[in-house]
Amino acid sequence: MNEPMNMTHEYACDIGRLTDLVLAARAILADGRIVDLSGLAQEVSAVADKLRVSRIDDSRPIKPALLSLVEEFDRLRDEICRQHVVLSHELKKLGVRHGATMAYGRHG
Repeated sequence: MNEPMNMTHEYACDIGRLTDLVLAARAILADGRIVDLSGLAQEVSAVADKLRVSRIDDSRPIKPALLSLVEEFDRLRDEICRQHVVLSHELKKLGVRHGATMAYGRHG
């Protein structure tokens, strides 16, 4: 393999690793657990920096992997938003219950 092909393969592997990390984060969130995304953010930064300084002549071979990664990030965003709505609803219910308990306790 020549050098550009090696680099293209390396970038595709990096992007695939990021996609796997996003999928893992989505699975954790879907399971109702909290996920720390700081490690993912660092990995994204490192790969983005690597791609930014690359001398890749033809990005077509990695375009499908990049598009897939963007789609997975969109799905992760959607899952985070869904969890936010669920948590907001649960917190409101807890607030109402707490208020009712406090009112009952004060007057009862």
